Amino acid sequence: MDTSNNSPCSFQTCVGKSLFSQEASLCVHTELSRLKVPNGPRATPVGPERGWEDNAIDDFYKGKLPNWLTEDRMAASGINGQFYELQQSDLQENEWFHLCAEFAFRSDWVAYDGKRLKSFLPLDINKVIIQTKESGEESPRMKLKANNAIFYMSFKGNGDPGGKLTEYQAVVRRTGWMGNRDTFV
Repeated sequence: MDTSNNSPCSFQTCVGKSLFSQEASLCVHTELSRLKVPNGPRATPVGPERGWEDNAIDDFYKGKLPNWLTEDRMAASGINGQFYELQQSDLQENEWFHLCAEFAFRSDWVAYDGKRLKSFLPLDINKVIIQTKESGEESPRMKLKANNAIFYMSFKGNGDPGGKLTEYQAVVRRTGWMGNRDTFV
């Protein structure tokens, strides 16, 4: 949304994926994200505008993704403010969580016909918990804007190709400073 005139903006995003990652079952790299270039002749070439900065990632966010967050683990380390459970308003304001849930859902059914998977959408996000290395000195909602964070998501769809109503879990790691790299398990 363009806040100067309250008109919607279109974005273009170029996403790359690696299905064979040792760190996760699906690794998604946002290679380019920008306002959509208007149609017509361009004065300058259109190319990647944001680069990948590996040194911007703290070691806390590198390596294998963590296992699903248990209540005991959250209670043991949650006292220092590393965790924040999103409110429904947070989910509505940050639609990219729905995109992450759909990536995770589709990665579970990668061999299934993508067109037929649409009948199991939309996905309903039940809960998202954000973990950052930093403690809770900043506003908990600021964790949403963190360059490096781990998101524990639970969601369900309109059934699944296996014929069951299933609640799915996904661990999403967002890393990067100049560009984002989202890793799913």
